[in-house]
Amino acid sequence: PIDGRIGGHLVSIGSLIVGGASATTTLLATIVSLDPVHLLFDVSESDQLAYRRAMAAGTAQSLASKSARDGVVTVEARLADERAWGRSGRLDFIDNQIDKGAGTLRMRAVFPNPDQLLIPGQFARIRVPFSQPHPAKLVPDRAVITDQSLKQVMTVKEDGTVAPRPVQLGPMFRGLRVVRGGLSANDSVIIDGLMRARPGARVTPHPGKIEPDPNAD
Repeated sequence: PIDGRIGGHLVSIGSLIVGGASATTTLLATIVSLDPVHLLFDVSESDQLAYRRAMAAGTAQSLASKSARDGVVTVEARLADERAWGRSGRLDFIDNQIDKGAGTLRMRAVFPNPDQLLIPGQFARIRVPFSQPHPAKLVPDRAVITDQSLKQVMTVKEDGTVAPRPVQLGPMFRGLRVVRGGLSANDSVIIDGLMRARPGARVTPHPGKIEPDPNAD
């Protein structure tokens, strides 16, 4: 017995068919599972290597003593018309070798699909959290200035002078850029008026509030 939905029949009554498991076997119909569904995705060799090292160090979301194949890794997905990552599943399969042609590793996640909006063959965006939740410094992406290969933000000292600060950046989170290094939580960062901010110049800062976008990546 197979639970799912069957497609249209591919042969009619009276047609000649071939049974067995050979390449010439006649396909009668296709049955697909609807709830739950599997999402297949490929991870680059560099990303999977970084994740495996993070797992070994105990910083990834799955514990180092467990395998990512044990269904302990949470995976999030969203459809093309969805802004929020409202679908949660779990990783249940990791292939045993890298695809030599593409340099990627095939993975699979299983998702509950009670509303049956996920249809077999459909495309969706997927993300795998890389670490446990942790405090982070976030700034709007427009506050980051690119000087050749150097990334920096403009800060205001206690005496009101402008000082550039080189920073190490991370990914985007809810519309804000993660700052991994070079900035402390007490630094005042210039967000608006960057065209008028010059290193060493004296400015009068106006406190503002940074709001994340809950519907952004």
